[in-house]
Amino acid sequence: TLEATPVNENDPLIAEWDGGQIYLSQLERIIAPNREKLREITNDEELINRMLLDQRGDTLINLINNYLLLLEAKDRGITLTDAEKEQIMLEMKSRFESSEQYQEQLRMAGQTEEDLMRVLTQIQIGQKCIQQKNKEIQEAITEENLEEFYKQNITLFTSKSRSDINRVLIDTNDERDM
Repeated sequence: TLEATPVNENDPLIAEWDGGQIYLSQLERIIAPNREKLREITNDEELINRMLLDQRGDTLINLINNYLLLLEAKDRGITLTDAEKEQIMLEMKSRFESSEQYQEQLRMAGQTEEDLMRVLTQIQIGQKCIQQKNKEIQEAITEENLEEFYKQNITLFTSKSRSDINRVLIDTNDERDM
């Protein structure tokens, strides 16, 4: 779903728009693995927070973009069939040498198989939405549209007449060469 749920009453809402919300806990959960890696290097939480500041902003922008993409997909009625979902999971599991390795990766990421399935499904739905929109754009580009755009924006495709003349004279009759 696009509606997020705070983990507790102190979990601040950091972004909200018509059809979606993001709470700080979502953002923190995403950057948690990097926070743990930094804690292996230093115990200075202030330093860690400064180091993660840019990542936090980038992650927030990505979350918002992903939510907006999913809203567009929802408006377009884009979904996955059960067979498509099953194929996604089979492909994911095939990347691991064993079921134990797969489960260990889930545990290390702090995810359940349901969490992973939800994320992978959303990614695939987003990709379908982008593909559908790209197809619509390609179909909308006609010879007539291109010609009209060219005529309306001819200055983008032409340059002003300009000449620069440079002349360098080199005396090749050097008596030393004789």
